[in-house]
Amino acid sequence: MRLLRFSRNDSGTLTYPLLAPFQRIRGIFRRHFYLWVHPEYYLDSLWQPVVDVLIWGFVSYYLEKTGTQFSGLMSFFLGAVVLWAVLRRGQHEITFSLMEEAWSRNLQNILTTPVTMLEYFLASLLFGLIKLFVELAIMGSLVALLFHFNILTLGLSFLPFALSLLLTGWALGLFVNAAIIYFGRGLVALSWIIVFVLQPFSCVFYPLSALPAWAQPLAKSFPATWVFEGMRAVLKGEGFQVDFLTWSLSLNGIYLVTGFFFFSRVMRLALDKGLISRLEF
Repeated sequence: MRLLRFSRNDSGTLTYPLLAPFQRIRGIFRRHFYLWVHPEYYLDSLWQPVVDVLIWGFVSYYLEKTGTQFSGLMSFFLGAVVLWAVLRRGQHEITFSLMEEAWSRNLQNILTTPVTMLEYFLASLLFGLIKLFVELAIMGSLVALLFHFNILTLGLSFLPFALSLLLTGWALGLFVNAAIIYFGRGLVALSWIIVFVLQPFSCVFYPLSALPAWAQPLAKSFPATWVFEGMRAVLKGEGFQVDFLTWSLSLNGIYLVTGFFFFSRVMRLALDKGLISRLEF
């Protein structure tokens, strides 16, 4: 577990060792909460869900009015927008939680504490789940009120779909963090653009068969593709496709393990060579 530590210094242990990890997780969780109550932070959880719903809601509304051949597109688009928000939020919580420490010049302070990377990310993910719930509640309410689409139409399949996309977002976040730490803050923009770069190959708004032949193998290697294929199957009345979810979860397992190992190796290298200081502005 040495690779899981922000610092190789084990000093400063608490009186009750069994409770120490939970106390450290609680401390990081509270730090995220105190940041989130400021408008510049919680507005991020409000504006993007609203904009996404309005854009794709209006697009699908227009297409439905143009002819009967587009009559089912609204449910496909709005369901995809809500599910994509899960992946985006998962990636953001992994990436921006660590980048915020660098931007506030607090990363090196945390590295000198007994907090481990695993504890830090667990706290970030727990708080990220709260933000995700808020975001999904906003989006679900908007699509129901403005466009009369109920996301619960997906039924119980929504939960495994959302879980798989959340795992995908976490894996992406680990790879992005490793790249930023190794190459420096010049790659910070990757935090924002990575989900948009991969979106065309995730088949969010169109089926896998719509992609050209050269792009289909790439799309099949991305876990989100199988989630959105499964979502469309449910909305078309074809039922829950277990094989789609199995493929997605299997790929997520591979990417999560690889991403965590890669991030751990990069962090150890960064600590040895003093690369962390390059991230602080």
